[in-house]
Amino acid sequence: MARSWTPEQKLAIDTTDRTLLVSAAAGSGKTATLTERIIRSILNDENPTDVGKMLIVTYTNAAVGELRERIGAAIKNAYSEHPENKRLEHQLLTVKDAKIMTISAFCNDILKSNCARVGLNPGYRIADEAEAALVNGAVMEPLINLAFEGELPEVCSAEEFASVADMLTGAKNASELSESFRLVYAKTECYADRMGELRRLCDKYDPDKFTSVENSEYGRAIIERTKEMLRAYRELYRTLIDAVSMHGSAAEVASLATFALDADFMDGAISSESYGELRYAINSAVFGRRPPIKGERIPDYDKLVKIRDMLKKDTVDYAKRFFVYTDEEWRDLYTNLYKYANIIYKFIAKFDEEFTKEKKARGICEYGDIERYAYLCLYENGKPNELAAELAAGFQAVYIDEYQDVNDLENAIFAAVSRKDNRFMVGDIKQSIYGFRLANPDIFASMKKSFAPLGEPGDRPGASLFMSNNFRSDKTVIDFANGVFDTMFGALGDSIGYVSADRLTFSKVYPEGSAPTCIYPEIHVLEAAPASSSDAGESLADTEEKEMIGASKRCAAAVAGKIRELMNSSKKADGSPLRPSDFAIMLRSTQSSAEIYKEALSHLGIPSSVKESGDFFLNEEILLALSLLNSIDNPRKDIYLASLMCSPLFLFTPDELVTIRRGSKKETLYEALCDYVEENPDYKRGAGFLRSLKRYRAMSEGMGIDTLISLLYRETGLLTLAARTGGTDNLMLLHSYARRFEGSSFKGLYSFIDYINSVIADDEEIELSAATGEGEDAVNIMTVHKSKGLEYPVCFLAGAESATRRSNTSRIVYSQNLGIGLREKDDSGLAIVEN
Repeated sequence: MARSWTPEQKLAIDTTDRTLLVSAAAGSGKTATLTERIIRSILNDENPTDVGKMLIVTYTNAAVGELRERIGAAIKNAYSEHPENKRLEHQLLTVKDAKIMTISAFCNDILKSNCARVGLNPGYRIADEAEAALVNGAVMEPLINLAFEGELPEVCSAEEFASVADMLTGAKNASELSESFRLVYAKTECYADRMGELRRLCDKYDPDKFTSVENSEYGRAIIERTKEMLRAYRELYRTLIDAVSMHGSAAEVASLATFALDADFMDGAISSESYGELRYAINSAVFGRRPPIKGERIPDYDKLVKIRDMLKKDTVDYAKRFFVYTDEEWRDLYTNLYKYANIIYKFIAKFDEEFTKEKKARGICEYGDIERYAYLCLYENGKPNELAAELAAGFQAVYIDEYQDVNDLENAIFAAVSRKDNRFMVGDIKQSIYGFRLANPDIFASMKKSFAPLGEPGDRPGASLFMSNNFRSDKTVIDFANGVFDTMFGALGDSIGYVSADRLTFSKVYPEGSAPTCIYPEIHVLEAAPASSSDAGESLADTEEKEMIGASKRCAAAVAGKIRELMNSSKKADGSPLRPSDFAIMLRSTQSSAEIYKEALSHLGIPSSVKESGDFFLNEEILLALSLLNSIDNPRKDIYLASLMCSPLFLFTPDELVTIRRGSKKETLYEALCDYVEENPDYKRGAGFLRSLKRYRAMSEGMGIDTLISLLYRETGLLTLAARTGGTDNLMLLHSYARRFEGSSFKGLYSFIDYINSVIADDEEIELSAATGEGEDAVNIMTVHKSKGLEYPVCFLAGAESATRRSNTSRIVYSQNLGIGLREKDDSGLAIVEN
């Protein structure tokens, strides 16, 4: 049965004589429309498009595969109906080689054929994130040390760099400082002239160009933000004062004089014409004492009182944040900021030079490099060159999906390889989610405003089209979404260009007589708990953390209560009861509060499980393998060595470790063990362990890491041990990490451990202690708190019942008998997942 297309979908499918920007709402059939347009253009008998002369760019490899399959199937069906058609036969044979690819793949395709244009070795490869981080650190850390020592005079003096370091990190902390520089550097990734963009940012602080606060970019932003805050409060005041005037008691109406004075303050501040006038108004604001009201008060009066308290708090907050300095002091601020910004710029420019040189020497690129190099291949002096013209001439049609998430570089690349009338862009600014990848939705918004609606008179090469029909969601969901976006996007004015056509149109079709009773979405706003006073000696950060945890617990309790209420009072469409597995709680990050939600659910008898990320490195066999590798690399790391000794591979007991430690004054467990073995020649377990460790350390010096791991798996019996618990595949995956590492530009066990630590994305706070004995005889073997990467006891002490690993998303209990981490995990029940 042929599909029925909406008028907007038909226009998107059939309009082929101009560049088209389609604003396609969620559930509007975007993918089906895009696919149908491509297929019809290929099968068009009068003016066919060759599939080999199309560029079709999507965001994911999965979307690439699906699109290629659907296009191939359509061509195959057409050819089966017309086997005499030689053109269709050719299309069927070439569709597998069509340029249907991701953005990164397309840019890489350009670069592969044009390496010489950017001075890149044709044999380059794309490094994974972990290897790139290692190269980054190998360049960054020495540069920081040189700067601290005054060995980078082209950047700044040692004293100036120390001042910058103190400003950025508060201490001479190379690790935190390098992270600060990396963050700034990463923000320039989507620009062709990375350092030029940073240079232009620094110039905004040029004191010679500073005329007044209100004429500076940052001064204007402060003034507008402050006035916007006051306008919002002023509007609320108007509404509530009118309500109290009409319905309040005599006492309540009389007290409005106090609120009127607040309104006068807001009116005066809003009408300020300069920073100085606004600063004076904010800093001199006086909120008079409100006369007490006895007896019952109307709700609008209570709301007005709360709004007034919020206004007072925000006014004080804005005064402290934005209006501390006078007009004269701002010029001095600009002078200092310009000086420090230039030092940061010069240092990052030096880093960029050395980092780029190092990556080219190693023959590697990052994904951001690929896009930038592709741009440089296509542009000269800011304009498309002959290569761009050649590519553009070869494409009959250019299709780009998810255009709201392109960045400046990508937009320029697509413009260079397209003609004025053959680009088809699909997106929805409401679905822009890749800001962390430097996506710039302003590009889509700007195009949407500049392209005339399709159908308007005029001979313009570009046009816009809205596909607003949502065929997926119930009407209550559509109404709710429109309410949210009307309010939020409407408040942004022209910056987004949100118009009535952007609103979703309910178009879901139900089988006759089966339309369900739709439930409206709900928003529950919980009032913030009153600020708690800090304990004596407690830092502000600790106090804020307590308040954050307290807020999370209150939210979790409310969510759990709502779920319990729904389970008790509601049923599914088929009449069956709601079960825990019918619910999902989406959190921005499961690390920070998933356990709090799990505990709240458990308190009400609702089972749940946390869908964790990074589970691979928490598997018991991986933890043990990494203990082994770390001990071979450096046996003086007590945590890893103790973990390895007490594992099933070597079977030391906690009591043995205590005996070894008590008998030595050496700092490390390894040195204590060496002394103990020397003093006790009959201690065969210790002597055998040291012989094995010495042998493995010697082999690691002249052996590839993948070969070393294979040998360790066989000789220690680790692979056999893992097979008992089904962990063989995990160990083989670790081996594949090693093979990948061997193909990188780094070598050696130490570098491999760094590489693995880079693969592990998130740091975790860990507090673990292990002891043996009871009462006065108890001996603390070791305690560790705060870790980065894998610097924690990865497979701790057999027999140490108190040894637990506490993190935000999981708890590892170390087996008394095996010494291997056993994760408590319940895969049934409600799922708690990252959003």
